[in-house]
Amino acid sequence: MSDAQSKVGQPLKSWVRTLNEVEGMLLMDVARPRMPLEIWRQDANAVLTQDDGSYRTLLIKMVERILLDTDGGRVLGTPYLSMFQSGWPQLRAQLFLARYGVAHPWTALAAHEILAPARLSSEDPVVELAEFDALVARHIDPNIGESSRKKTRSTVVGLLKKLGCLESTGSSRAPLKVCSILPAPLVFGWTVGAQLQNDPTPRSIRWACRSSVASALFGPPPEYARRCVEAAVKAGMIGRVPGGVEICAAKA
Repeated sequence: MSDAQSKVGQPLKSWVRTLNEVEGMLLMDVARPRMPLEIWRQDANAVLTQDDGSYRTLLIKMVERILLDTDGGRVLGTPYLSMFQSGWPQLRAQLFLARYGVAHPWTALAAHEILAPARLSSEDPVVELAEFDALVARHIDPNIGESSRKKTRSTVVGLLKKLGCLESTGSSRAPLKVCSILPAPLVFGWTVGAQLQNDPTPRSIRWACRSSVASALFGPPPEYARRCVEAAVKAGMIGRVPGGVEICAAKA
């Protein structure tokens, strides 16, 4: 996970630069375990069709920073890469969106401050778009202008809609339905594991199922979340502390 999430609590930068799923997935499919990064960058540049070389370079840098696991010189053959490249379309999309989302602190903030409380307060929760405006206002650097604030709110809401966590109920300013979804088990599990990588303190399985970013974001029943965690442990995405009641970041 990006170290951006460790900065929650400090004034945040805007989220205005976005990564297109089609282009991001294309560049992920170019990667191979142990491939030198310089070769991956060359191959990635070759498969992009944009005429603008600076834009191609930007896309490659974003994918390398946000989506690709590396040791600084080579691509790592992680469970995430294997699962992404071999997965069915919905799994690939969920993996992409989950990783792209949690690389930005705005996603965790929206999950904990808007989605999770809304689900607790109602069996059919809805939220106003103004709640996302207020979220941005609470956390963004006060020196950032209004247009970037609106773009940040739009980016956050757009990502949550793509994940299925929000649904429109009408016009662009209409209330948004907050959904609880059952992501593919290893998508939930990877999201828990990514948070543990950022804060490697061992945590309880109960925490993963009820209090983690993954739980707040997707909102599945705790029993489903537990099965997801167990699947991620089995796949090597999460480590298990001796005794079995706590989990930790997987070893590289």
